Amino acid sequence: MHKAISIILSSVFALGLPGAERKGAVATAQESARNPGAKAAGSARQESLSEAGATSTSPLALPFKRSWQYLTESASSILPTLDEARIYLPLVGGRAVCLDRDTGSLLWTSEPGGLISAPIAVGESSVYIASRRIAEDGSEAGASLRAVDKGTGLTLWVRDYERRFTSSLALGKDRIYVGSADGSLYALAASSGEPVWKFPTQDVVRGRALVTEGAIYFGSDDGALYSIKPEDAKLLWRVQTGGKIIGRPAIDGPVLYFGSGDGYAYSVDALTGKLRWRSRTGAAIEAAPVVVADRVLVASFDNFIYALAKASGDR
Repeated sequence: MHKAISIILSSVFALGLPGAERKGAVATAQESARNPGAKAAGSARQESLSEAGATSTSPLALPFKRSWQYLTESASSILPTLDEARIYLPLVGGRAVCLDRDTGSLLWTSEPGGLISAPIAVGESSVYIASRRIAEDGSEAGASLRAVDKGTGLTLWVRDYERRFTSSLALGKDRIYVGSADGSLYALAASSGEPVWKFPTQDVVRGRALVTEGAIYFGSDDGALYSIKPEDAKLLWRVQTGGKIIGRPAIDGPVLYFGSGDGYAYSVDALTGKLRWRSRTGAAIEAAPVVVADRVLVASFDNFIYALAKASGDR
């Protein structure tokens, strides 16, 4: 019973992915040769779950139909990322797997060392895997960044850093942007991982940066949202709030939207940082806002999702 549950909880489902053949087939990973009994049990479980046309009985899942299922040997607590042909999935044990998006078959695996700390960032020909390095005594020993070929999984380069990364990776042109435990946002060369510049704040940078052609927008635990130039990290403007800014800002034309730990959702001019409006919720906001038509959707820790008017912030 417990073994079956653990297998189900560590599975990756593809529900109605574009281009999927919807055969209900299960794509299998390489099994460990050290435990043939577990291999046989896993195979039997896969066969029982791969009935053609299998569908969920939950009304919440309808009208989705399972196209394929991939069973992993460990859980995943970090979101997968994908491109037109592949899915990139980090696993708890520090391994990354690449799956075919249409069939779920395993294309390659990579073990960058340490513990993967963020979703895998997908570039044109490479993917980038950020990890926390662990010392022999179990303490943290900084960060590691590895560039991997998308097609083969072969490592192109790897670079170590003194402090751990605290945000997800953001890509822009030939650079990688990431927050660090030292309170700075770093720009790294996508070709080597070498630091190009760093922009210091007064606290840890946890949120993924929003990269545009003219500016990079990101928040810090110091309560400020920053706008800086991509070329040289020159400060364009800074908006101070009363709480940590963790969620990635959302942009809609000339307007920027973001939430803060002070419980307010903010709307500012993307060019100047001038406040357009702020709207209060009942608790801290850490999730990124979502712009839909004439509304901004904001999730708060008060267990409510707010639909705010883009123009005024009214509910």
